[in-house]
Amino acid sequence: MSNKKIISIIVIIAVLIISIFGYFISNNIKDTNNSEYYDNIGIDESLLNILYLDVGQGDSTLIRMNGQTMLIDAGNPSDGYYIAELLKSQGISKIDYLIGTHIDDDHIGGMYKIVEEIEVENLYMPYSTINKPSYTALKDSLTKNKNKDLKISEFDNLNEKYTLGNATWQVLHVDNSDPQDEAKLNDTSIVIKLEYGIKSYLFMGNASSKIENNLNPEQINVLKVAHHGSNQSTSQEFLDKIKPQYAIISVGENPYKHPDDRVLDRLKNIQVYRTDQDHTIWLTSNGQDINIKQLDYSLDGANRKISLESIFRYAFLNT
Repeated sequence: MSNKKIISIIVIIAVLIISIFGYFISNNIKDTNNSEYYDNIGIDESLLNILYLDVGQGDSTLIRMNGQTMLIDAGNPSDGYYIAELLKSQGISKIDYLIGTHIDDDHIGGMYKIVEEIEVENLYMPYSTINKPSYTALKDSLTKNKNKDLKISEFDNLNEKYTLGNATWQVLHVDNSDPQDEAKLNDTSIVIKLEYGIKSYLFMGNASSKIENNLNPEQINVLKVAHHGSNQSTSQEFLDKIKPQYAIISVGENPYKHPDDRVLDRLKNIQVYRTDQDHTIWLTSNGQDINIKQLDYSLDGANRKISLESIFRYAFLNT
């Protein structure tokens, strides 16, 4: 056997070993910075709990009250594992309402993992015929796991009141009318208003100012800022109408310059929290008062798994 053939065989064997090693690492080392599981933060079920999760450049909000759970969006595909682990660490084994505000990958990307790991009672999303990767992955997951009988539903009656423990919530906007138009995805967003006691909360998805202008939610105490702080949303007119006390921006490193400086200027007289600076933001309320604390929890799955490429470069290229 020639030296060339021997070298070729050695290289093939080495690549196979590295591939197996890389697969093992990527599937068993979930987090290179923290422990695999999150601490139980001790959610008080008698209070309204809203956790605006730090999923990097994406969106995910966990709401818990009186033993019931709502999850609005689930970040990017790499975030689903960490969101599921956080839910499990808090003793949450069931989601009563899983909401995909719209089918962008940074909002529903992790949902395929959620439905594989957590029991889901209801799943709501705008109707779409666009085959975006995360949407396709979610539909595939629904056919082959414990939620295989779960169907994606669209809201039919806007403003109908639903309950989450002692809180109530309603959908102020969703657009199912043009399911093939990818350019209008942001404005298909499910917009949710939640109320408990004398306090109210608004979750805007990626809805633009065009949608904001058609809403009439009256005064809101806490605004989940639309579209990661894009200047296409959060107009001054809208802020003047709802007069929020707090504003939450879910954002990470991005090429879009979110949040836009003009939006931040419009929010200058409002208490602003940002997941890129404050990480996971935990709001609790007894219906009369609002308390906010910051958790050093990052659920952003980007760059948290050792890649095969990294191993190959280290072993062969040393770069």
